[in-house]
Order: sequence, then structure tokens, then C-alpha cells
Amino acid sequence: YKLKNETQTVSNQVQNLKQKERQLRQDIARKRNIIAQLEDEIQKIIEEEKAKTDLWKNLSAEQQRISSAFESNKGSLPWPISNGIITRKFGENNHPVLKGIKINNNGVDISATQNAKVKCIFEGIARKVVSIPGANLTVIVRHGNYLTVYSNLIDVDVQPGQRIDRGEIIGQVFNDQSRNENILHL
Repeated sequence: YKLKNETQTVSNQVQNLKQKERQLRQDIARKRNIIAQLEDEIQKIIEEEKAKTDLWKNLSAEQQRISSAFESNKGSLPWPISNGIITRKFGENNHPVLKGIKINNNGVDISATQNAKVKCIFEGIARKVVSIPGANLTVIVRHGNYLTVYSNLIDVDVQPGQRIDRGEIIGQVFNDQSRNENILHL
């Protein structure tokens, strides 16, 4: 009788784990779709910028100054939030639960505290504020030849075309209560 109960318990646990694995795989597919939409939007913006100002060649004196200053600050740019830790690095990462599954990250994911304010990491011009399902609001800022992308925001405080100073608040990290997480994708 005891063996039968233990066998049933193990069988139930296996079924629960299989269900969780299916849910994780669905979540990965959903996130890949969101990332693809975001990357498409970024590419459109880059093409728009090229068409408007020949982004890579004919920068105004102000854009050249910002671009040069941004480049010289690589590696020492400030954090976009006051408190946070990197939870997923740039590039290919192992899935934290599913063995053999790789996740490609085109930025860095920073876990933040609830209601964390997001600050622009360098002076620039807000180019777009985009709503992408699953990524909430995304703000794209131009720094001369460079673009920074801040995703998973709510309560965005900037408008396209607005000049933004380094450290200026551009929005707030979305609080996903169902997962109990606040993740900024930069």
C-alpha cells in the first residue's frame, strides 16, 4: 500500500514538472516574440534616423559632441536605476531552469526595486516612445551615433523629440506582480 502511494506521488510530481516545463517553454517563445518585435522597432528607428540626418555621416556639431562624449564614457556610464543587479547579461545565456536551452539577450536585464525610477544614462534626444505588448513601454534615446533602449517601463515622463539630460528620470520600471519582479531591459 505504501509503495503504491509513493508511486502515485512520484507520478503526480512528474506530471506537475512536465506541465511547468511546457509553461516555461511557452514563456520562452512569448519572450522571443517580444524581443523580435522590439528589435524590429529599433531597426525601423535606425533606418528613420539614417533617412533624416544620414546618422552615420552628417551629424550636427551638437550631435558630434554628444556622440564623442558618449563614446569616451563607454565602460563608465551610470546605472539607469538607483538600486539593481544584473540578472541576465548581454549575449547568449543558459536558461536558469531548462537544461540545454539558450536565451539570447540583446541588452542587459536589471532587477530593480518596486517603483524604481529609470534615469537616462547620458544626455540625448528621446526619439521614440513605443508600446510593445509584453514589453510595456519602451523609450529610445539618441546620443549622436548611439541609441539606448529602455524597455519594460510604465509612467514614461518624456516625449519624442525632447532633450534629456544625463540622470533625468524617463519613467518607472513595470512591476510584474504575477512574477513578483521588476525588470528593466537596457
